[in-house]
Amino acid sequence: MEDQALRQRGLAAALVAAVVLAGCGGGGNAEKEKPARAPGASAPSGQELLATTASRLERALPARDCRVLGRLMLHSAPRAAEPDTPPTAEECKRIRTDAGNELAGFRAVRSVAYGSGGFTEGSGHNRRAGEVVGVIWARDRDGSWKAVYDAIFRKQLGVAPAYGQTADRNAGLFVRAVAGGDCDGMWRYLNVGSRFVGGNRGDRSAFCRAITPQYKDAASAFAQIKADPGARPRSLGATRDIAFYGLRLRNGREMLIVLSGRLGGTVDIHEQTQHDNPSVLEFVTVRRPAE
Repeated sequence: MEDQALRQRGLAAALVAAVVLAGCGGGGNAEKEKPARAPGASAPSGQELLATTASRLERALPARDCRVLGRLMLHSAPRAAEPDTPPTAEECKRIRTDAGNELAGFRAVRSVAYGSGGFTEGSGHNRRAGEVVGVIWARDRDGSWKAVYDAIFRKQLGVAPAYGQTADRNAGLFVRAVAGGDCDGMWRYLNVGSRFVGGNRGDRSAFCRAITPQYKDAASAFAQIKADPGARPRSLGATRDIAFYGLRLRNGREMLIVLSGRLGGTVDIHEQTQHDNPSVLEFVTVRRPAE
């Protein structure tokens, strides 16, 4: 049966209409929410606590100012752009749609950082009893936090991880598939809610066609992972249904891998069977290789 751990209404990850890949242990550190001194329109600082950035997002959402929200919701890696690149018209449209859906009325309650990843749990207009509005974060190359995924979740923080060693295994198998150029293996360990699957309309063949050229580009993350077969993901911590992993390559590149359980109600059962559980929801570069 389909896992109903998470209820997806919309995705910050859906800000990417097609796959763009070139950009591409222990518990988390809880951060108490603090009122940010900087105004909502200012750019996030690379030294900012996750809880402060979450509060910044909360304050910025009602106005739906695309430029302000873009600094908080657009990670440079999927865009193959610099962290401060202004949003495009299409990105603005999707940001505003997202702000009016699952993030409507968002109020941050608690944030936890897991290395270069993090999770904020809060309230909002569209959650039901027993649910929370959740935001998954990733550090960008400038050190700022960016919201890479948001949805309606069952409670995540303060609950024992549901997947444990299964998440560890699947993270390792995904990295092994990337290192081996195994498109079928990558597809198996990608989440149906990921931009890699959604951006290719759930078509494995289209994904494989997009992946192949990446291995011919020595600057791409995929080619560099293949060139560093000894690289292994390390656990950064987990919520109830979401697990965070770091992947450091010998050339200095660092990646964040986020695994999630199945997103209940997003796709039909047939598509779910193509992907393992839990599987990779996001895979982004958080630090470029050393120059």
